[in-house]
Amino acid sequence: MIGFKHEGLKDELLLLPVELLAEVHAFEDWSREQSIKPPFVTCILRSLSENAMAGGVATSLHLRGRAIDFRVIHYDLSSLKLVNAYWLKRKRPGLEVVVKRHGTGPHIHVGLK
Repeated sequence: MIGFKHEGLKDELLLLPVELLAEVHAFEDWSREQSIKPPFVTCILRSLSENAMAGGVATSLHLRGRAIDFRVIHYDLSSLKLVNAYWLKRKRPGLEVVVKRHGTGPHIHVGLK
């Protein structure tokens, strides 16, 4: 089951574009199949000020509710490698995937351009 940094993210999740929501559920299913901890959502929609505080770019997909960030700091190293590989394999035209350490630790950013 997907975890959330705060309860408001549950409502924001339902506002994601259908294609991006499908990616989230595919990741959740894959995590369960791999016996990896479920995804933990930290960010979906940002205001301009929140985006600036997070160090986001002016064209951030979060400003339009077209991106989601997952915290992966709670994964062990082998799980983290599997998760990173999973997302990098899913990257395709129109789907933005950024796997890197930023903010409070390792995160995966997935956006729909």
